[in-house]
Amino acid sequence: MKKGFILTFAFSIIIAFGSITVSAQDAESNPNAPQTYDANLKTGDLAVAVTSGVYLETVRIVSKSSNVYKVIDQDDGETLYFQANAVYPFFDVPQFGKIIDQGKNYISPYLECYAQKHNLDFDKVKGNSYSKPYFANVQLMEKQLQEELPNLAETENLLKTLAARPDTFAPFVSNPAVWVEIASKRAEYFQCAVGERETRDIKDSPWLSIHKQDIAKTLKRVNDYDPATKISMGSDTEYALYAVSLKKRDEWLRGANALVFKEPLDIALKPLAEALAKKLPTYFPKMEKYSVRNAGEEALMKRALENPARYKIFKVGLMQSAWQIDQGVLGIPNARYKNGLIYLRDTEADHPYCYATYVNVIQDYAGGGRYAASRSKLVLDELVGCPAGAK
Repeated sequence: MKKGFILTFAFSIIIAFGSITVSAQDAESNPNAPQTYDANLKTGDLAVAVTSGVYLETVRIVSKSSNVYKVIDQDDGETLYFQANAVYPFFDVPQFGKIIDQGKNYISPYLECYAQKHNLDFDKVKGNSYSKPYFANVQLMEKQLQEELPNLAETENLLKTLAARPDTFAPFVSNPAVWVEIASKRAEYFQCAVGERETRDIKDSPWLSIHKQDIAKTLKRVNDYDPATKISMGSDTEYALYAVSLKKRDEWLRGANALVFKEPLDIALKPLAEALAKKLPTYFPKMEKYSVRNAGEEALMKRALENPARYKIFKVGLMQSAWQIDQGVLGIPNARYKNGLIYLRDTEADHPYCYATYVNVIQDYAGGGRYAASRSKLVLDELVGCPAGAK
């Protein structure tokens, strides 16, 4: 026998009418196959036997008695006995070996899906010859598997040259049926493998976990907001904007190459959008704190907007009339500034809320007690309610 397989069971030999028979319990069985399996092969047929639940042997049927096949190993002429569930219709084992050597890398990404589909133990499907394929991310996986689909089509054609392609209930390198199903249903298995990877990436993603935690924190701030005690309720966070603006959410996910996480993030952001819908209509910027007016500096503030024409401006103001000094550790000024606020609506926004846009007017320190010309700097946008009747 090939691979040095040695029969370790003891035959129960019964002498009857000059012949030797072997009981079913002493004949080798396939531990992975149903006990009731029987290909009903005939005397003289070539067949394939599975030994040790793994190895394939080409044999010829001599006789059958009590669900036990007596066979002759075609490699060494040894007489062997197998239970019916270990003997299968003949196929060219060496030819099958050549096919799987060419296609092993193309079939391995789909073995987990095969095991799941048939409710099988994956360890038994993959055996000891499996090498787990590596893909850095689902996008690269999808691209590579798509490119390899023609190779699976070629594998399907090669498998058709075998006389039979039985399910041997053995690991994939010894089981033609696994190859036939995956290769012939490659489009179905492609969708399964990519989908499983997406699910796994989502479940195990640190990136997603961190963002979901931060979304939950923002939701808590919104729900806990009390106008009598708190200045801000969290609508200045990026997550508040992603919750109410599908356009901004899509830009975020595309820019982060994270569209695979769209569904779980949609779910996580929905409660935040609902909470904001309750709170924002009565949450307005505190313009009373920005009562200082300066036409020149207000015009400069508006230049910080990316496209002033798209905004409908309701109010503009500064918090201070005098410059505030930003000093370094040695007491030397870095710059001087004034805090400003623009209450506006973005006419191109895909949500019904307005913004409190905080803009600082800054003069950088030029040395010798002098300062450079004024410039404006956008600090942040905070979602707020719009004035009554605003469109």
